[in-house]
Amino acid sequence: MTGHVVFKRFDAAGAREQREVVSLIHRDAYAERIATGDPAGMVFKPIEPAQARWSALGDP
Repeated sequence: MTGHVVFKRFDAAGAREQREVVSLIHRDAYAERIATGDPAGMVFKPIEPAQARWSALGDP
């Protein structure tokens, strides 16, 4: 990992605009494990529940 982490706060509309970014971060978090081919690495949480929680946080 390169760079640094920046934490930001968003209002509901701003959070909805970041949905795709959050999805990419979630997928990237498991990319290395999946790429190993190790069956244990194939066990990861699907994006849909995480996206549903993110959407609920941003609902008006």
